Amino acid sequence: MKHEKIPRNIINQISEPFHMNEEYLAWGTLISRLRIIAQQYKKSKAVMEIKSIVKNGCVHYSEQTISYEQLDKRSNKVANLIQMHRVPQGAVVSIAIQTKIDLCIAIWGVIKAGCVFYVTDLSCNRLPESELFPGGTSEYILSDSVQNHVADYQHCISYSDSDSCSEICNNMDIVNRILYIVRTSGSISQPKHICIYQHSVLNVVYWRIWFYKMGPWTQTLSLVGCQFDAFLADFFSTLLCGGGLTIIHKHDECNFACYARILSNRTLTNITATPSLYARTLKLVSLSLPHIQYLISGGEKLTKQLYRRMKEIFSQATIYNEYGPAECCMVTTCGIISDEDACNNIGRPIDNTEVYIDRHDDKSICGELYITGVGTNGRYLEDTLTRRAFLQHPNRPGQQIYKTGDIVEKKQGEIYFNRRLDDKVKILGYLVDKKEIEEALLERVDITDAKVAMEDMKNGSAILVAYVQCCDEWNETTIRAYLKERFPYYMIPSKIVCVSSLPLNEHGKKTVPRVKDNPSYNDIIRIVSQSWKTVLHQDDISPDQSFFEQGGNSLLFMDLFLLLNEAYCDIISVPELMEFYTIMDQTE
Repeated sequence: MKHEKIPRNIINQISEPFHMNEEYLAWGTLISRLRIIAQQYKKSKAVMEIKSIVKNGCVHYSEQTISYEQLDKRSNKVANLIQMHRVPQGAVVSIAIQTKIDLCIAIWGVIKAGCVFYVTDLSCNRLPESELFPGGTSEYILSDSVQNHVADYQHCISYSDSDSCSEICNNMDIVNRILYIVRTSGSISQPKHICIYQHSVLNVVYWRIWFYKMGPWTQTLSLVGCQFDAFLADFFSTLLCGGGLTIIHKHDECNFACYARILSNRTLTNITATPSLYARTLKLVSLSLPHIQYLISGGEKLTKQLYRRMKEIFSQATIYNEYGPAECCMVTTCGIISDEDACNNIGRPIDNTEVYIDRHDDKSICGELYITGVGTNGRYLEDTLTRRAFLQHPNRPGQQIYKTGDIVEKKQGEIYFNRRLDDKVKILGYLVDKKEIEEALLERVDITDAKVAMEDMKNGSAILVAYVQCCDEWNETTIRAYLKERFPYYMIPSKIVCVSSLPLNEHGKKTVPRVKDNPSYNDIIRIVSQSWKTVLHQDDISPDQSFFEQGGNSLLFMDLFLLLNEAYCDIISVPELMEFYTIMDQTE
């Protein structure tokens, strides 16, 4: 496979000396390590899943837990089930399971069966073929049949059938193998899927356990989606050190009140989330939480305002920024955010990883980041993409260098993220191409112009905003409905503003208008304010004060939800509305 050539001067742009550490190889495989941990901590809690239940208008929370012994035995059952279906070793098994404890069991079961796992994104009502069969490689789906259409496929394996299987399994403990496939950046029409090898995962997991001083005392709250490799980093590192992993049930992933409640658990030590999730969760937290030791952020830009809020709530915690393209296995570099001026610090490379900065010339401060090491031995399912992004190392035969497309600079031995080389932005941990959304809008003859931008919110999170020039028959509701047919939820702009025209900047390029100059903003804030007054039976309402601080409760909140959905044609769900508790936030 012929690769593109590497820039000539890049090898002279080493940002950090290579730190070799091969102690992780002593673990052998993930299965052998889990077997040791399961034997040592049989009765210890491995995974706890939190789920909210509404009874008589009040929200209650239930906890489902599983011990290490149960995790080991039940994953053996799943492995036996897969082998009963004669799934060959090395085959890709897509996992489409809603209950996250069962998902954790299924992941280990697929590994024990000697297969490659792929966690599907269940955020879509109807999963596209590209989500079920990445790159056309997978023919097998392990499903709990919650999404009935999944069960229609010929090689669908029912997860519930594992109940009747034996707890004793001949594990396929293969050392040099592809462990999983994950969907990474790329367009919806041309998604990218990367294959990650087991030894790359072992390297990251071993480093994480050492770096964060993890052990049986570690209690990790992972708020990232299971389809992300950031979740897998939490999953493997927590369970392979004997700690406990807390996760949120699928239908509560947007229930930030649930997150806020869990944070009060005094046994928690570590939290992993994107800045957007931190921002929305901390809006509901007013007490100091000094028991948290490590806050791990990544996937998006961390703002100064959000950093200050995190330090205010988590007074004793150290904030870390983990950086790593999915192509390079979970984590490549890690930096400590010591003050608000270091929010874009992605730190230094982890063990067995080396990075280069291509500055083009000696006068340049910034340059493109290249990565090499144990984590860059993967490949895309699509060979042409592999040749374009993975370059052959000129001095180390057989070793690859990954071209990130990220522009960085080096300050006092630390690497700082600057911007993307292309026009993509990170939203909720996903790399989104704004141009793809704009092109989809412009396919409609009713829409004459469109511009999509990323906008920072007051709480420190970021959202997509679409400015659309269209005919009178189209409005925010119809445009949103059109986009929902084309894209997953994270690519749907949070705000859609209809404008008469898009202004030009001083260089003659399209730019975005000021939102508050647009009549639609004033209309929205008037409708939201009136809905609050109706529900709370008050005329004097503060736009910046929480709904519950002004006399609201869970029942009245449902009344507010019904009023707003009547006004805006069911474009918002209860979990979405629960993210925003003030008039100004709901308007935004």
